Amino acid sequence: MSGCDAPRKADLLARSDDTDEWLEALPRCGWWLHFAPDRSNPLYIGAVFRWPALYCTADVVIIMGMEVAWYYRVILDRPDADPFDPHTLVYSSGYEPPTAIIREALSVPSPDALDAPMKAGPATEDEQVIAARLRRKPVVVVPPQRRQFGTGL
Repeated sequence: MSGCDAPRKADLLARSDDTDEWLEALPRCGWWLHFAPDRSNPLYIGAVFRWPALYCTADVVIIMGMEVAWYYRVILDRPDADPFDPHTLVYSSGYEPPTAIIREALSVPSPDALDAPMKAGPATEDEQVIAARLRRKPVVVVPPQRRQFGTGL
């Protein structure tokens, strides 16, 4: 699981359906939060966990409003590549409530596990468009805090 030991994983998976609680917990497991267009009134929130450079992969959760989220594991062409510019994915799941997607992301085996997703495929155009909303230029990366989501997608 992305950056968490077994006891911490069990604690996270048992959490409520409060998206803010999950967003406060993810950074304690090594996830970075990205807000677009800004921190005070985000329309999109991205959470990124970069696996060690050996694997050149990242787990990404994108929350679009309070109702819908998407998760993918991307193969990066280099360790410092932008995970919001996906080209090759080994796992993708989406259009579910944010807490369900975060639970799923935390449950996908690490890249070195025997049962880790391995079959790579290209990111779809829709996946690339969604991720583009969190590319580096308009994004502020900050520690998490309580916030209200903006309106609209």
